[in-house]
Amino acid sequence: MMLDPSAPDPRRSKKATEALALKFLVIGCFLLPFVWLHSLLYFRKTLFNPEAPKRAKLYIFISVGLFVAELVVLACWLIIYSAEWNDWGTVGESLSVTYPRG
Repeated sequence: MMLDPSAPDPRRSKKATEALALKFLVIGCFLLPFVWLHSLLYFRKTLFNPEAPKRAKLYIFISVGLFVAELVVLACWLIIYSAEWNDWGTVGESLSVTYPRG
């Protein structure tokens, strides 16, 4: 007998699922974007379950969207900084963790 991986967890009620998804969303807003990724990984079965609470799915999708936006902003900053830090003079050097020698 095989278990259905998309079946809801019987140990957690719909209200508890919503509350936990909301907690992940709020904690991620305190500059901890990896919590949004954790939310996606934790609730990956819940997302595609038709019996899952709609509000929990909304919180998870918002978390995923915010994580992607944060990732894009971080990638843009890394690309711009690594290409232009030398032209920024002392400001570019002061933003660096390690100072290049040369």
